[in-house]
Amino acid sequence: MRTLALATAFRKAEIPAEDMALARACEQMGIATRFVQWSAPTPDWTRFDSVVIRSCWDYHLNFDAFFNWIQTIQAAGIPVWNHPELLRWNANKRYLLDLEARGVSIIPTVVPTRDQSLAEVLEDRSWDIAVVKPLISASAFNTWKTFRPLADIHRERYEKMWDHRSGPMVQRFAPEILSEGELSLVYFDSKFSHAVRKKAGDGDFRVQSEFGGTVEAFRPSGDLLAETSQILSKLPIVPLFARIDGVQTSEGFSLMELELIEPELFLTIDQSILTAAAHAVRARLKIP
Repeated sequence: MRTLALATAFRKAEIPAEDMALARACEQMGIATRFVQWSAPTPDWTRFDSVVIRSCWDYHLNFDAFFNWIQTIQAAGIPVWNHPELLRWNANKRYLLDLEARGVSIIPTVVPTRDQSLAEVLEDRSWDIAVVKPLISASAFNTWKTFRPLADIHRERYEKMWDHRSGPMVQRFAPEILSEGELSLVYFDSKFSHAVRKKAGDGDFRVQSEFGGTVEAFRPSGDLLAETSQILSKLPIVPLFARIDGVQTSEGFSLMELELIEPELFLTIDQSILTAAAHAVRARLKIP
């Protein structure tokens, strides 16, 4: 029986429900699974046939340690999914500019230099409302909204973000987030699996559940699937799993983030989704 390590940031009693469900689905397909807290003392990696990065939701707080840990696994000859090359590229949100250069439509994004003030960024782009977030972050960590008239008031908060190892990025606020919600399309091995619409809670713009956001199943059009599949075609390595987040505008789909490291995949919406995810893992393990 093949043995799979599911990497998490949590102790066993705290592991997210969708990771527990994925483990059960894999077990039903003959794949032994073990949860490994990535920051715990390193186990004997030769016990595992592969490692899947799942709920490592604190990686951005321990960036160097996290990627050193992954390098240790690679050195032991254990496959890591998603591939470490994709993980490192995806960890810094500059990847959005890489994808834009490859023809992907993204939410207008600026990675400012140290000498650019927030007011200058908003004036240069004529943005009345923008979202500021660290280039290396997860789960809406230190993500906030600003307005052009308040840029000077927010100056100190903006400048403190340079203390973080990555510095900030600034994105034009997408009003579709409030009117239509954020769309998330999930792929396994570049094949579309399912989609959800995430909506922010009252008085907020963040769609995560901890900020009052809600999630509902969503059926994308053929045109939207063509657009999002094209985004994945720009990657040099096929990811085991990917979540494409963005908004539908009058001009088409605009990418907000491409999640390849530790995204929630909404696996528990339907049993068939869990089965598809486990099948994708099984195929990577080359189990007949």
